[in-house]
Amino acid sequence: MHSMELLARLGASLLRTPAVIALYRHLVLSHRPWTRCFGLCVLAVVYGLRTARQFSNRRLKLTALAALVFTQAALSLLPKSLLAPAAGCIALVAATALACIAGFQPEDGIGHRCGVKGFNGRLCENTIEAAVELAERDLREGPLPGFPYLEFDVQETADGELVVFHDALLSGAFPIDGCNAALAEQLVQAAGVPFNSLTLQHLSLAQLQSLHLAGRRGLHVPTLNQLLEACVAAGLRRTLAVEVKLLSTDAARQRLIDTVGGYLDAQAPRLSSDPVAVRHRCKQLGWAGIIAFPHLFAASFGEYGTPEWRRWAHKFKQSGIPATGMGQKLRMLWNHPAGPKTIHFWAPTFKWGISMANIADMQRPAELISYPQQLAITATGLIWSRFSTQITPVNYNLLAVNAFMAVTGIYQLQRKIRHDMELKEAAGAAAGGA
Repeated sequence: MHSMELLARLGASLLRTPAVIALYRHLVLSHRPWTRCFGLCVLAVVYGLRTARQFSNRRLKLTALAALVFTQAALSLLPKSLLAPAAGCIALVAATALACIAGFQPEDGIGHRCGVKGFNGRLCENTIEAAVELAERDLREGPLPGFPYLEFDVQETADGELVVFHDALLSGAFPIDGCNAALAEQLVQAAGVPFNSLTLQHLSLAQLQSLHLAGRRGLHVPTLNQLLEACVAAGLRRTLAVEVKLLSTDAARQRLIDTVGGYLDAQAPRLSSDPVAVRHRCKQLGWAGIIAFPHLFAASFGEYGTPEWRRWAHKFKQSGIPATGMGQKLRMLWNHPAGPKTIHFWAPTFKWGISMANIADMQRPAELISYPQQLAITATGLIWSRFSTQITPVNYNLLAVNAFMAVTGIYQLQRKIRHDMELKEAAGAAAGGA
């Protein structure tokens, strides 16, 4: 297959819309170097905008903008060199990786909602049973991967108690049939609103704990104190990430600070003496910290910079409790397990640049292809593809990039071998004719 035809097929498989495919064929596949660079530059913008749209939320706008600027700079610095396509593609991969990584939330990992999401499995989210099982697994099986901290959600009930519950409405966690039927009817009558509109702010702690989570008799929403006591009893050696959903009263806010501060005073010495716990502690949150989305943090503790915000920030600082809004992404991005300072980020980026440079070389005459170079590219791609499946967690991005690099190397070797065979056949025919 001709190299230009291969590139055309590759472009058609990667680019979906007819307009972008036409752009790829007329600009990127042009025989003019400047036109190819311009085409790559335009595609960089398209990819960047698509990435921004795909991961669209208020926390990624700055990241998407920075990625686009980096992409354009990389493409414009080396317009006449074969390194230009490689630099441009490196920038594109970096932009996509940055967007994916920046989408990482503090609650990501197997510790999110005490290790379970939803109410349909064997365990239910934000329950003592789920937290204890995860803590015991971590002790029994060694430090579990993807477990930066145990995260759970805290809200306030109508009588000011702190409970561990995620949703704004109760209807998703409590079916109104079976053991909840009679209780649900009583609560609806007392609150004067339909059950599917009930929130924690309508119920006291006693009323809330009279309901059975997921319709399972004996399974109730725990209080913050109950969950913390269970974590201590289970020997939890991970950071606690306490996500605030809604606290309406100063008494509840102060109780949160006192409760988490008391946990830190009691458990920090034990955890700090455990080398395994220290090695896996979340640096941003210490042994226990408060997290919240910016708008939820503002609803509970005041808008950023206001006197109310300063008052509660001072109380958090006095108690030694880290408190952060999830909008603070740059530090999290830098410290992410697959962030810019790790091989998980840069290895796929550089390998993709090599692959794109090799594709650009497909337009060069076959006699200029180097056997050692292409053998090295092929072997590196195959070896690293295997390595990518052995590490924990499996780096699928690294696997895909190295497999693709191996494919480009194999194709170039095939071009070189076929060219050499044609030369031998031509020489043999010439010798026979003589």
